[in-house]
Amino acid sequence: MAAIQEIQTLISQGQPIPEGLQRNALREAAATGMSNADLASTLGVPASMVDDAAATLAATPEIGALPVDRFMPQIPAPSPLAGIAVDNNYSQQEIDQVRGLVDSGAVSIDQVAQNFGVTPNYAAAGLGMSTEGMAIENINNQSAQEIMKSIPATGNYTQDQVETITGLMNAGKLNVSDVSKHFNVDESYTMEVISGVPKETYEKGNFTPEQTKKLESLVVAGVATAPQVAKYFDAPVKDVTDYLKNNTGLSEEQIVDSILSDVAADSDYNMSDAEKVKKQIDDGNITVAQAANQFKVSEDDINRVMDEMNAAGDTTGGGTVGGGDTGGDGTGGTVGGGGTIISDPLKQTSTNTGTNISTGADLTLGGAADLTYGRDGDTIPTGLTGAETALTGSAADALSLLNTINQAGRTDLTGQTQIGLNDLAAGAATARGDITSGVEQGLGRLDTGIATARGDLSSALGQAQGQLSSGIGQARGDISTGSEEAYNRLVAGLGQGRTDLTAGFGGAADAIRAAQAQATGQIQQGTTQGLEAFNQGIGQGRQDITGAFGRAEGMFDPYREAGTTALQQQLALSGALGQDAFNQAYQESPQMAFLREQGMRANLAGSAATGGLGGGNVQKELQRFGQGLASQGLQQQIANLGTLSGQGLGASGSAANIATSGGQNLANLAQQQGATNLQALQSQGQNLAGITTGAGQNLANISQGQGQALSGLSQLQGTAGADISQNRGQNLAQLAQALGTGSAGMTQATGANLSNLAQQQGMSGLNTYMTQGQNLANIASNLGVNQLNTRVGLGSNLANYGLSTGLPAASTVSNLGVNLAQGRTQAGRDLANQVGSVAQLLGGIQQGQATNLSNLTQGQMDYINSLRNSAAAAEAAAQQGYSGNQANLLTGSGSQQLGIGNVPSFVPDYGSMVGNALDAGSVGYDLFKNQNTNQAGSGSGQGFNMQPTQIGMNYNPALYAAQNLRGFA
Repeated sequence: MAAIQEIQTLISQGQPIPEGLQRNALREAAATGMSNADLASTLGVPASMVDDAAATLAATPEIGALPVDRFMPQIPAPSPLAGIAVDNNYSQQEIDQVRGLVDSGAVSIDQVAQNFGVTPNYAAAGLGMSTEGMAIENINNQSAQEIMKSIPATGNYTQDQVETITGLMNAGKLNVSDVSKHFNVDESYTMEVISGVPKETYEKGNFTPEQTKKLESLVVAGVATAPQVAKYFDAPVKDVTDYLKNNTGLSEEQIVDSILSDVAADSDYNMSDAEKVKKQIDDGNITVAQAANQFKVSEDDINRVMDEMNAAGDTTGGGTVGGGDTGGDGTGGTVGGGGTIISDPLKQTSTNTGTNISTGADLTLGGAADLTYGRDGDTIPTGLTGAETALTGSAADALSLLNTINQAGRTDLTGQTQIGLNDLAAGAATARGDITSGVEQGLGRLDTGIATARGDLSSALGQAQGQLSSGIGQARGDISTGSEEAYNRLVAGLGQGRTDLTAGFGGAADAIRAAQAQATGQIQQGTTQGLEAFNQGIGQGRQDITGAFGRAEGMFDPYREAGTTALQQQLALSGALGQDAFNQAYQESPQMAFLREQGMRANLAGSAATGGLGGGNVQKELQRFGQGLASQGLQQQIANLGTLSGQGLGASGSAANIATSGGQNLANLAQQQGATNLQALQSQGQNLAGITTGAGQNLANISQGQGQALSGLSQLQGTAGADISQNRGQNLAQLAQALGTGSAGMTQATGANLSNLAQQQGMSGLNTYMTQGQNLANIASNLGVNQLNTRVGLGSNLANYGLSTGLPAASTVSNLGVNLAQGRTQAGRDLANQVGSVAQLLGGIQQGQATNLSNLTQGQMDYINSLRNSAAAAEAAAQQGYSGNQANLLTGSGSQQLGIGNVPSFVPDYGSMVGNALDAGSVGYDLFKNQNTNQAGSGSGQGFNMQPTQIGMNYNPALYAAQNLRGFA
């Protein structure tokens, strides 16, 4: 059974089953006596799949014992999406699970869409995946529309019905147009409900990413079009499409798809499709190039169709656009709502009778022979007879054609009018039945609703009063219990508060005493340490001052010693110490010895130069030099020694000053030391006294505060207890009052509601019957008005038909009389001219020839102008003047074939023209009745007996021609 178990594993994993494994499984099943149905049951697949696999494998030769890469038709594995319920209510976890399956390649977007019954576009947008390259198509889900149609278009809707519609839209099965049309609401309202985006968001420009994503998903799924989004936000389509293109994943092609989603690109386009495309181009929402790319046609084709539509003006209908022949046969477009475009009036067919009226048809009265002459073998009448024959034949043909058109139009108008009247009567009857049935159903439902509402009000009153009484009773119990509990907690809290206050104040007193003792010790210790440090600083200062002054005095010692020595020598030289001291001081002076030696050398040197070293003068000079030198040097030396002794004296004075200053500084330090020690000890005493005083005051305050706090707690206990008791009583009284007031209010409100229901029931019934009567009266009135308007319209149309055929007939008869009179008058004049002389006759012939040539030329010009005018008139009047133009053309054709030139067509004053024709005919007859014997008839006096009453609804051109033109037959 290894192969079967392996297949079970592959099926659970969603993997394909190789051919060889299928063979082995079938062999295992056969070896164990399992049928295909048993094997299918074991594998959990339909039996038909196992049968198909067995048949296929039996017809396929086995390829060795090795595994093969080719797989046979596989037994379908369970879908990876099978575990997610299709309920249109998907959690984020389920959405993430499906997105993961798509990302891994386990399923495709198309498979997701098929599994959950949505479009691929909507599936991709819902999963937050890229929709690039996906075409946006119009939603046309018939099953979803049937579900929507099962919900009435008007009335009150249940939550389930609302969720059904929104669920179908969120699933991409219904679009905004479908829902708005069915429920007869504006598309903007539907957009507001399904998008959930406030309308002012666009103007403020504060779309959230979720709102932008929602708009993108609606457009991508085809639920809303870009123009519908623009209409909802009261913004230009171009601005909205630019925003979607710049802020979402929508491409330009997808936006064009959305704008043109209601025109399928199927190469089968009608005028309505063309108008939709043209409007989007004219509004600037798309370009011609985008439209051409959308429908896979050339830009020239788009421009050509738009040019044709612009040229046609206000034309609508069902003619083919872009897909049929738009050539000269006039079968490619429509005029006015279904008529064929006229490019050649002679090639058209009557839309009413189907009779072809092109050139060559039998248009004679009663099927008479064709009156057109000029065929091979025909005898062509000439002269006045030929002209009158052609004129009368053409007139008869024109009148017959007018009669045919008139009768066909009258028949069509009468028949269609009767059908319209029948439809009006049937619609009125149906509407009356619907109104009556709707009123009966509405009143029945109103009675049922009122009865149900009365029962609900009475039941609700009983329940509300019971619940109010129960609630009030529970509240009273809660208030009593709460008051007792509050008072007990208050007493307990106040007792704890007294204990806490006593303990707190005792602790504070102990802390103050401890702090006092600690502060006292710290002050004493600080004072002692401060004095020690101060005294130590004073001692160090004395040492520093003594050392500094000693060093300063030592700096004067050399000067003082030098001065002392100089003073001794100065005293010796002055003789104050005796001769010996003087001599010794003088002789031993290095300065004197040096000066004496230098002076003697100078004298001896001078005497030697003169040769008198041994003479007495030399000795005298030396003695005199010695005496002068002694006197001079002594004074100099005494002065020098005086200077030195003065410096010594100054140095001694400076040293004495320094010593005095040092003594003064030391005295100042001693005085400062004593004052500071005194001040420190005084401050210590003051601080200790302040601390003791403050501690005592604090302890007194604490004791007083403790007493006040305990007193306040006792007072609070009494006040709060009284308040609790008072509030309890007030609350209980208010509850009792609320019970009475609430019960009375509910009873009164219920009575008022019941009264309102009864009044509403009566008013609704009255309004319903009044509305029914008004609607039935409106239907009857509208039916009568429509019938009257229809019959009046029929009479007017028949009159117009009679007038439109009678006027051309009268014109034809008038022209015929004028033409006959002119011909006969011209013939009389020609015969009268023959009475003259030969010369006059020849001159007259020549003049007549010139006149005829001139008339012929003028006649041809008039004929050409008449053709131009007739063509312009036919283009302006379209088919309204078609019958008259046809008669004129036939009359002109007869004149041309007879060679008498063109008879101009015009619309005369019929009364005066008929009179002129009668007068002309009478004159011509009187003039030439004895000269022209080839002309039949006895005159035209009775030929134009036209009665004005014949131009009306019962006018018959054929009968008129038979009665009044027999004189010209």
